[in-house]
Amino acid sequence: RHTLRFERWLDHPREKAWRAITDKREVPHWFPAEIHGAREEGARLRFVFPNEEGPPTDGHMLVFDPPRTMEFDWNREILRFELEERDGGTSLVFTHTFADVAKSARDASGWTVCLDALEKRLDGEEAEQFTPERFDALFADYAAKFGPEASAKREPEA
Repeated sequence: RHTLRFERWLDHPREKAWRAITDKREVPHWFPAEIHGAREEGARLRFVFPNEEGPPTDGHMLVFDPPRTMEFDWNREILRFELEERDGGTSLVFTHTFADVAKSARDASGWTVCLDALEKRLDGEEAEQFTPERFDALFADYAAKFGPEASAKREPEA
């Protein structure tokens, strides 16, 4: 298993950040899919992509400890959000654990776009549009950092 780890400083109270990552009305503004299902440990989840960009997938809520930790499995991969309040803001640690190292640069690029959009949403600003050029630049950067084995898969699985 491989893990991508992102740390972000959010200049907002933890409760506001928690709402942004858990509230069904907020999630679609930055996460790649709508998350249907109860926000409680053990709940079944359904991930639905906007505009039918992909088939719905299933998962389960593994940890739900407001306003600190949310962890769920999504298509046999683990996503974990940890929030720690300090110094008048919130530290966000996001991890994505998965089996296929070849998609590391691709997924890191996608999560960078998502986390940037989350920050913009919290700041009350419009997120930068996802464009092929932006993805290309991020992918090239991560591929250079991670190496060829971790950047062999650039396109999403069908």
